[in-house]
Amino acid sequence: EFGGLYRSNDSGKTWKFLPSHLPFATWRVAVDPADANKVYATSFYDGRVNSLAGLNVSRDGGATWTHPASAAANTSLCERPTKATNPSAFGIAIDPDRSRHVIVGTNCGLDETNDAGATWTPLYPHVGKGADDVWSVVIHDGGVIDACGDDGHMRTTDGGRNWATRDSVPLPSGRCSIAVAPRNGNLLVAVVGEDLFESIDGGNTWSLLQSPEVDFGGRVPVVATNARSDSSFDLWYGDIQLWRASCRPARPDDPGPRCPAG
Repeated sequence: EFGGLYRSNDSGKTWKFLPSHLPFATWRVAVDPADANKVYATSFYDGRVNSLAGLNVSRDGGATWTHPASAAANTSLCERPTKATNPSAFGIAIDPDRSRHVIVGTNCGLDETNDAGATWTPLYPHVGKGADDVWSVVIHDGGVIDACGDDGHMRTTDGGRNWATRDSVPLPSGRCSIAVAPRNGNLLVAVVGEDLFESIDGGNTWSLLQSPEVDFGGRVPVVATNARSDSSFDLWYGDIQLWRASCRPARPDDPGPRCPAG
C-alpha cells in the first residue's frame, strides 16, 4: 500500500523488493498472461514535483520500469487541470482475447494500449463533461468494457466510441471495484465505498446486496468472481474482512438476483 512493489519467484514463500519501481503509493499490478516478463503497475500521486506516479510498464519482470510519456493526461480533456499535473492510475484490465490490448483507469478517464504498453491513447468515457476518476475497469466477452468511477458505471460495446450510462437505477459514483460474472457478460458486481451491488442486465439497473457494518479504513474493497464446474460461481468481496458467496447461474426463466443479499 505504501511500500512499493515486491516479487516472489517461489509461489509466495519469499519476496524481493523491486527498488526500480519508484512510486511507493502503489495501487494495482498485473502480469501479461502471454508474457510473464511484461508487467503493468499503477500508483497514486505521491506529491513529487516531477512525479513518476500513475502508470508504469516493465518488460523484464519488474527489474526496470518505464513511465510512458504517451500515457500522460491531456489537460484540456480532464475534469480539472490539476488532474494532469497530479497523475494517478488505478485499475488495470488486460483483454482476455488479446493480451496486447490493455486499459487502465486513471484520474483523467482511461488510457488504452494495443501494442502491449509501447504507446497509449486516451479513452474518455464521459458525456458532456471533462474526464474524471475511473477507479476500476474490466474487458470481457469479445471487447465489452465496463468501468466505474466518479461518473458511476459506464459501458461500451464498440471499443469506446459510444458509452452508456443509466439514470433510473444507476450505480452510485465514487471509489469502486467492478467485476463480471463468468459465462455471463451482463451480470456485473461492483463495490462502491463499502457497499456491494449487483446488476443482471449489463448495468441498466443495480441492486444492493450488502452494506456491511465494517470500516475498511478508506480502502477500496476487492471484488472478484471465479467459475465453478456446475455453472454457478463464487463472489469474493472485502478487504480487512473477506466474504465469499455462492451465486446462481443465469437462467431465462429466473430473472432475479444471482447472488445472495446480506
